[in-house]
Amino acid sequence: MSHRRMNLVLILFAGLLFRAAEFRAQVRITSPKEQFGHEIGEDYFLANYTQYEAYIKKLAQESNRTTVIPVGKVRKAEQSAEAGGYRNIAATRLQLG
Repeated sequence: MSHRRMNLVLILFAGLLFRAAEFRAQVRITSPKEQFGHEIGEDYFLANYTQYEAYIKKLAQESNRTTVIPVGKVRKAEQSAEAGGYRNIAATRLQLG
């Protein structure tokens, strides 16, 4: 998992936590304890990425204020072209050096 994707997920989750009291007054939202069986930050418990991703997607379904947006996906053709460009830059620098 890329750092950008993880940061986006963490930011999304943090924003949701800050507004949790307001959400509870309007909509029933699954708490972390209900989802994982443990509180976030509880000793000897750490949700893995798959569990955390499932929870975020569940929150997005339960609330119209949360949206999950995939980031960091690049098509293989773009990756190949980008890698080729980097090879050219490296070759040019080696010739100059």
